[in-house]
Amino acid sequence: MLEIVHYLHIISATVFIGNVIFFDWAVGGALARLPVNERLRFALAIRPFSGHLIMGSLAITLIAGIARLFLSGAIQSIGDLLGGYGLKAMAALILVVVSEGIAAPLRKKMRKSLVDHDDAEYQKQWRKHRAFNTALVLSLLALMTSMRMGW
Repeated sequence: MLEIVHYLHIISATVFIGNVIFFDWAVGGALARLPVNERLRFALAIRPFSGHLIMGSLAITLIAGIARLFLSGAIQSIGDLLGGYGLKAMAALILVVVSEGIAAPLRKKMRKSLVDHDDAEYQKQWRKHRAFNTALVLSLLALMTSMRMGW
């Protein structure tokens, strides 16, 4: 069971991180280069496909990651959360949850700028979102590497 949960965690995390990087760097960049009046149409066309994939893979990553902690035996009691591995796992969980609380308002501002056809605001919010998510991805990779990717 542990191997299946670990596999789900790694695959879903890969899908999530890959989409975050792709959307921040490729799609966001493409939107930034499109004429202002075409951005909203493109964003609305791609959103139904991307939202469920990104948020679904995030949910599976979180659930499988938490399950993996307990199934692996790394966390057997509340006290284990205060040890090195437990603290890193909690840091990763907190980082992801807090980051979504920070990134969501940035995405909302980006969407508003698309609706308002405000090029300067879109560029500003897209760069903030991209920088924030790049730092998040690098931080999570550093944490996961320090945890030996769970093995």
